[in-house]
Amino acid sequence: MKDYTEFIDLELSDFNDPAYEESLERFKTKRKTAMRDREVVLRKRGLSDAQVIYDLIISENKDIRHEFVEEQKKALEDSIEKRLFRMKILLSVVYFIFAGITYFAVSFTTGSWGLSWLIIVASIIFYIDFLLVMPKTLHYKGERTIKFSYAVSIAVMLIALLIWLILEIQTHGDTHISWVVLTATLSIITFFDSFVPRLAKEKYAEYHTYLCAPLTCVFVHVTLGLLGLLEWHIGWLLVFFGIAISLLSFVIDTYRKYGLRARAEKLRLEKFEHKEGELNG
Repeated sequence: MKDYTEFIDLELSDFNDPAYEESLERFKTKRKTAMRDREVVLRKRGLSDAQVIYDLIISENKDIRHEFVEEQKKALEDSIEKRLFRMKILLSVVYFIFAGITYFAVSFTTGSWGLSWLIIVASIIFYIDFLLVMPKTLHYKGERTIKFSYAVSIAVMLIALLIWLILEIQTHGDTHISWVVLTATLSIITFFDSFVPRLAKEKYAEYHTYLCAPLTCVFVHVTLGLLGLLEWHIGWLLVFFGIAISLLSFVIDTYRKYGLRARAEKLRLEKFEHKEGELNG
């Protein structure tokens, strides 16, 4: 059986930095074992010429330097991710310890145990909001699990829920103002979601318009109704207006998609017929 040490050492001779020593030896051992295993497989399949086997295995391992570099990159990325994860855990613990201290300090100082629990609720909501909108580089492998536009919408809605809860407790549910906060927030979120995906040229952006345009009008209708600025029976016209916008958007999108395609096909056929006529002429 051939010894592939010389080939491996030659290919990886550039990596003589002491920082690579341990990982380099581990990589060489693993690769040498794999190459010898490959030789055994080839012999079992009927190849007997040692030089042919050697040349074949060497040709299969020409990218050994690139593979080692990629392995080092992955190891570095994993190391960074582990340190980042530990840092996030540590900061989370410190954050909630601080929130707990604040809660007990306010509770003992004011004696308002019936209201001070909102500090814990607010702390949790702010923590979730930060996780949702924190920079992409702080996410695992720099990739967001939730699209940023959705994350912002969820974060804003959580803040609105916190405000709703505070107002409900303060007013004892005697007014509609707390619900106005929710419906107004939903109006703003659905309004922007109805056209921002189109501006960003996102996939399936048109469906955002079809869904969010009527929803925006529904939430505006409820908001204005709760504030007493618009009669409920008149406000329903807003809902029909939103549906009309969705239908109009659908018609325009359909025309653009299929109308333009049909015209392009027609032009293609006309050109083909023109060329065919020239050839026949």
